[in-house]
Amino acid sequence: MNKDRIKKILILVLFGLSVFFLSACDQTDDAAAPSDETTAAQGEPQTGPADSVNPLPELRLTSSTDYRQVTKNYTDASVSIRGTDYKGVSCDYTGNLEIKLRGNSTAQRDKRPFKIKLEKKADLFGMGESKHWVLLANDIDHTQMRNKLLLDFSGALGTESYMESTWVNLYYNNDYMGVYQLCEHIRVGKTRIDILDWDDIAEEAALAIVQNSDATDPKAFQKTLEDAMEQDYTWIDTRTVSADGTDYTIPDSVVIPEADGGFVLEMDFYSLQQPSLARTQTPYRQPLYFNTPEPVDAKAFSGTSLYKYALGYVTTFEYALHSDDFFFRNTDPHYQVSRTGWFDWERGWDNAAFEPVDYQDAENDGKHYSQLFDMDSLVNNFIFCEFAMNWDSMKNSFHLYKDIGKPAQIGPQWDFDWAWGNRNMFGIDTNVPTEWHTTCTYFTNEQYYQSVQWNTQLIRDPYFLVRAYEKYKEIRPTLIEDMLKDGGTIDTYAAYLRDAALANDEKWDYSYRQYGGEPFEEATEHMKQFITERIKWMDKQFTSLETFIASLNVYRPSSQLAVSDIQTQADGSVTITASVPDDSISAVVFQVNGTTQAESAAAGGTASVSIPKSALTDGSAQNVVEIKAKGPDGKYLYDPSYSKPSNYNLVISNYKIW
Repeated sequence: MNKDRIKKILILVLFGLSVFFLSACDQTDDAAAPSDETTAAQGEPQTGPADSVNPLPELRLTSSTDYRQVTKNYTDASVSIRGTDYKGVSCDYTGNLEIKLRGNSTAQRDKRPFKIKLEKKADLFGMGESKHWVLLANDIDHTQMRNKLLLDFSGALGTESYMESTWVNLYYNNDYMGVYQLCEHIRVGKTRIDILDWDDIAEEAALAIVQNSDATDPKAFQKTLEDAMEQDYTWIDTRTVSADGTDYTIPDSVVIPEADGGFVLEMDFYSLQQPSLARTQTPYRQPLYFNTPEPVDAKAFSGTSLYKYALGYVTTFEYALHSDDFFFRNTDPHYQVSRTGWFDWERGWDNAAFEPVDYQDAENDGKHYSQLFDMDSLVNNFIFCEFAMNWDSMKNSFHLYKDIGKPAQIGPQWDFDWAWGNRNMFGIDTNVPTEWHTTCTYFTNEQYYQSVQWNTQLIRDPYFLVRAYEKYKEIRPTLIEDMLKDGGTIDTYAAYLRDAALANDEKWDYSYRQYGGEPFEEATEHMKQFITERIKWMDKQFTSLETFIASLNVYRPSSQLAVSDIQTQADGSVTITASVPDDSISAVVFQVNGTTQAESAAAGGTASVSIPKSALTDGSAQNVVEIKAKGPDGKYLYDPSYSKPSNYNLVISNYKIW
């Protein structure tokens, strides 16, 4: 084993140990915090930045709890926000709030990230009313831009729910603490993730119970009921609320909907060491857990219909991705990972083991993955992951949500201080601009489940690949070019931030130099160089649909069959004919735009089917047909050189667009 590999392994081992200990215990006790004397010795300035051409708004927090003594339990504070942001939107707000530490590895940095909860809902800088906000420290990103650029990019890309943000200068008890990113907090709400909020149902139910009671203090009683319902969600099924040792029945006037939505799931491997979380780990080890609702009693919550539905839904979706034709069927064999094995620098995680499981989902039997998750959401997420080339993408800080009666969505996107080749506190080299994030073995070495993350399965599907290709071609000359060009978004933000960012560098000089970080000017240039090189490489891969598919090197069109003719009929339907020169192919399955299938016997070297107009696009996108080979036994024929039984099989197939 060469020295570079040994070095990488040592770095990853140290990183893994660090994350484990950071997630297992909250290292925010008084003894661990730097003293004032230590702070002074490190030369931290106690005043803010000088007057600048583009001053940031000021956010001033006042609390009896010292900046370094804030823990992951809320403490009281007050806030004053004054100024005009980069868009010209002003904010003048004063009020009380609660503040606590947020994040995992970043929570251990000297420049601390916070979650704040206002006493009353407020619309800060036009981002919509809410009590809940976060202050991102961006401690290891001295451009101060990665999170802002990519959160905004996700919204422009078409992500249905994304978090808005703006920059502020933070003062804590009148001490300047640098540039922070005031950002919407990921949560369910009209101005955030606009889906059914079970806590709204709880509020309605509590009020109805109070109105039917003879409580001497109705407001206090209602709050007691709401608190109980937001800790234990078993009332969703039982219509019974337990509070202060008494059971109360929710009146029939309160409609409790079917529990097929109203949840946000998050992925993060730190959750594996948090038994208090309501976890929903999938058969292929994706470590999901409930972000919303967030029950206190995870064990009781795991018995609710909402928990069971969410776990079943993502499990069915995952089995659809791993299937031969991307449909979930009860009759298909299903597996789960029984052993992850070990990582090999050349082969990755090829030594994982699987075991068969009996899994049924009558409600979703026969559904294509795009009928379970919004297709645009899946495509946008893939493009986003590839553009950002983020170390944590599809590993940590990944979110999905589902509303009542609707397909699930991926989002909101979150946490990009390790994107675009940034240097980080663990010394991991993320400067990889010329590989696919989805297939880069180096970017999957930390956790097994990264090697089977959902994008790795989607790129087996030509229908998905066509949609991804179309999306890149759509946004390349607009969203990406506008960000990167001279005088574009990056240059505009850099000019706006420069004076404040330089003051931030001075404040935290000793901190970022601990891990070899770069100050603002150098960091910004390095980031822009990375994106330029990344896009130059991606452009080459996206030269054509064929070069894109070949570059990923997962889906492989076969020469054993081909689409030879597509004829549009008078009624708008199409007749598709396949040439089948290989005698081992007995039948052909025609799969059009993902969800429509028709099968024909291969006779005389051809097979033909008619596809109704309703299965075709409205002209805004190209139609895609994949033809798949079946043998005499009626089963799909596989490419044995690339199939990975129990994980996935690569069916012998070809495709055509029109």
